[in-house]
Amino acid sequence: MRTDQERIPTYGGSNDVIQQTCPRCGKSPDTHKPFPRINTGEDSERLLEQFRNSLDDLSEATIKSNNLREAYLKLATGAGGTVYSTSMMGAAVATIGSKVMGYVALSGPGPAVFSKWIKRNKMPKDTVIIEVTNTLVSGKLLDISLKQFTPIAPVAQGRGRDYPLGSCAAQKLLHRILADAVAANQKVTAIEFCEMFWQDFGAEGHNRDWSTGQIVQSCDTCKQVIPQMLCSNTDD
Repeated sequence: MRTDQERIPTYGGSNDVIQQTCPRCGKSPDTHKPFPRINTGEDSERLLEQFRNSLDDLSEATIKSNNLREAYLKLATGAGGTVYSTSMMGAAVATIGSKVMGYVALSGPGPAVFSKWIKRNKMPKDTVIIEVTNTLVSGKLLDISLKQFTPIAPVAQGRGRDYPLGSCAAQKLLHRILADAVAANQKVTAIEFCEMFWQDFGAEGHNRDWSTGQIVQSCDTCKQVIPQMLCSNTDD
């Protein structure tokens, strides 16, 4: 699944949106500990491929006969009538204490529309499938110190990569990993994850060729939010 080694994305850290300043602590996100950024890896890539395969049976006929495209677009319509029609999928592998866990997520309203179509037997049986459409809990997220915080709202960049806070696959994955660490009273000692585009439900007709299998970098929202979740320099 990997593309050119030089183009493999990482998540968090300094980037072309926030540059050298974490929105929470005002310091470089590259100083965050223990994870200034999260890398992709073979385990998360393998799980992501299995997740994609688990939805490969979702045929054009199934989408049409069950009005799934219309259902997705209705739920993906935000304030002011903005429609967030593109859907991403992500996978993560994390070590919590001594336990290695696998997680998968669809962005936005994907879980509400497509969960019943996932072929769970195509992934490891203990894979955690994240079912929420938005990971915010009373407007808060968890950070790497396992504390709740109110994220500083991302600033829209106007490049077609802005999405509602809490709706992205990467935020769902990281928040669930941290929540499981809280529940287990254990630290997260390793994380890797990756994302790829899956479908564009705003396109006319059925678009099964949109998912190329290539791993992609964070959207402009996650470029601002993931560093906040990885921030270890603040007591807010």
